[in-house]
Amino acid sequence: MQVQQGNRVAVNLAPFIGSMARSRQSVVCRVLEIQPDHVKVCTEEPCRYVALWIQPHWIESVLGTPSSLGGGTARRGSLSIR
Repeated sequence: MQVQQGNRVAVNLAPFIGSMARSRQSVVCRVLEIQPDHVKVCTEEPCRYVALWIQPHWIESVLGTPSSLGGGTARRGSLSIR
């Protein structure tokens, strides 16, 4: 799956609670920044705002792209995740 800055993604709950084990729950987040081995995400409403650097394997799915959400078309960063 291709993740880009601005995407809405489902992130496994585990990194938010400090767990090493995967959770059955996920949190809807927005991708803020992409580095080769880390992705900065922030939660979306109705959750309290939390910004967190995570490893890409915690991203479970892409829910929307910046262009499909009415955002700009500029792509600052992208990352391919298995």
